[in-house]
Amino acid sequence: MCGRMRIGGREIRPGNTIRLGDETLTWGGSHVPFARFESIEEKWVKNGWEIAAIPVEGFAERNHMNGELVWDNTACEIVIAVKGDEFAVITRQATPEEQKFFGHHRVPVTIKG
Repeated sequence: MCGRMRIGGREIRPGNTIRLGDETLTWGGSHVPFARFESIEEKWVKNGWEIAAIPVEGFAERNHMNGELVWDNTACEIVIAVKGDEFAVITRQATPEEQKFFGHHRVPVTIKG
């Protein structure tokens, strides 16, 4: 799960809106499930979700041990699933190094620039 992302100097959290081209999208919603990369074709694409990527200036995960946000300030693109006016961040299993750094077992799927 991605706890936060930074776009255009603005910290974005679940429930906030972003611009993707001409579209305004809301991050999540009460009926938007977690988007696991492992089930992207089966549960997302087959149900009408489109895959896109958004450029970010960094993202954060919430450490499970202490509850703090841990930021990776590397500019990249985060892969998302979009349907209508909502989006979900697609996540994958964290590597051992990422799990140690973030204190979280899931991280967003990224495209490094």
